Amino acid sequence: MVGRPDGSTSEAELGIEQRRQARYGDLELLGENVTPGELRPGDPVDVTLYWQAQHAPLPDARFRLQLVDAAGKLWQERIVRPAGDQYPADRWQTGDRFKGQFRLWLPENAPAEPYAVRLVAEPPLQQSGITAGLRRRLACALGDCSVVERSGVHLGQVEVIETTSGQSGSTIIPTPTGDLGLSHPLLATLGSQVRFLGYDLSSDTVKAGDVFSVTLYWQALRPMEIGYHVFTHLATPSGTVIAQQDGEPRQGAYPTDLWQTGEVVVDAYQVTVDPAAAPGEYELEVGMYRLENQKRLPVTDAAGQPVSGGRVLLTRVTILPAPTPTPTPPLRTLYLPLVSK
Repeated sequence: MVGRPDGSTSEAELGIEQRRQARYGDLELLGENVTPGELRPGDPVDVTLYWQAQHAPLPDARFRLQLVDAAGKLWQERIVRPAGDQYPADRWQTGDRFKGQFRLWLPENAPAEPYAVRLVAEPPLQQSGITAGLRRRLACALGDCSVVERSGVHLGQVEVIETTSGQSGSTIIPTPTGDLGLSHPLLATLGSQVRFLGYDLSSDTVKAGDVFSVTLYWQALRPMEIGYHVFTHLATPSGTVIAQQDGEPRQGAYPTDLWQTGEVVVDAYQVTVDPAAAPGEYELEVGMYRLENQKRLPVTDAAGQPVSGGRVLLTRVTILPAPTPTPTPPLRTLYLPLVSK
């Protein structure tokens, strides 16, 4: 993000590689940079957008930044503000120019082919101007007035190339070899972004109403721009959750978008079992998800096989009946003889 320009700042000084004039009311997209043009599965696509406020005030505009293949399949999507969340467009002044810098990640399983990067306005915002109006009129004549809004603005194209021996083009992050002190090693990968290393558990037998602790060991495989939430669930085999503790790592003090590549993060949770929980065996499962849509990161096991449900199954925990309260003996009334004076 860049600050408000002075009167001498020109568009030529902004370093715009691909110029354009796409208007959304009084908000104008001046151009964009998309890099790299060639990449491998798992690599990042960096997108820089340049904007100007023609007049103020502006709405708090939001867009979907998408990566789609030739068949129209959506592979990556982020909802973004033009210059990022720290300075929304409704705070801009007339003439302000800003740039927003964003990153999309191509999944590890993306086939080698061209992919388009496009920008789609979130309703009620829509592209304005003569060209957009003509496209919208033609689309309506063909029976689909919304196609212009859905297709958005084509920002550029990237080419995914074949990898050798099926290996990803991303840097391989080795599993830590030192003694981490964890009692239950268990390897899994979440969304090619986080490696699960194992856990500690205070006890695998808990009374209903009691609290048990579980400590999770994570390793960051790449930079993340999303603060994922962790779920720690105690559930029946059918999936009914009887106890849980959800939240950002380290009680919100160290979200995933601050993690450094290769870093090991130790993350502890206290889970309270419902006093009314029926005795029996339950599954202790963990994972990560996006808070805004509840979508879990996909999980693969140590052999690279997908795990259903987007969860890492840690172990089984036995719930014992809550202790029976000891009955309180009834109070006895002591009668003292009346003594006359």
